[in-house]
Amino acid sequence: MSCIAVDPTNADHVMVTYSNYGVYSIFYSSDGGTTWAKAGGNLEGANAPSVRWARIIPVSGGTVYLVATSTGLYATTLLNGTNTVWVQQGTNTIGNSVVEMIDWRPTDGLVVVATHSNGIYSSHITQVADINGIKEIAKADPGFQFNCYPNPCTDAATLQFRL
Repeated sequence: MSCIAVDPTNADHVMVTYSNYGVYSIFYSSDGGTTWAKAGGNLEGANAPSVRWARIIPVSGGTVYLVATSTGLYATTLLNGTNTVWVQQGTNTIGNSVVEMIDWRPTDGLVVVATHSNGIYSSHITQVADINGIKEIAKADPGFQFNCYPNPCTDAATLQFRL
C-alpha cells in the first residue's frame, strides 16, 4: 500500500492506493472501510502506471480526487468503480514525470505536487473547474537541465544533463 487518503469532511470516505505494476491500484470505501470498490478505471490494464499517492479534496461544486502516478498527475470528480475516468493534469508542465506526492492546504486550496527529477508544481483548487492545469513553482537550479526520453519507456531510456 502506497497511500491512504481520507476525505477531510467525512472520515468514512477513504481511498487507498497500491504502488506496483500488475496489481489493481486504486480502491475506494464510502463506509469507513467496511466495503471497498475498485476505482482505478482507465488507469488500470496492460500498460497501467504505478500509483504512488492520492488526495481527496472537497471543493465548491463537489470533490476532486487526485492520484500521483509513474506517468504523471491524474484527477477525477467522479469515482465510478472500474468506469472511473482519470484525466491527466499539467500535460504541458508535469507531463509524464513520475509524481511522488501530493499535499493540500484547506485554508486556500493550495495543492503542491512533487515530481521525481522534474521539480515541484502548484495550483489552487477551490472548485471542480480548477482541475484543468497545474503550474510550475520551483526547480532545483535554473542552470541545471535534465531530460529523460522517451517517457515512458519500455526497454531503454536516454538521460541528458546540461549544467
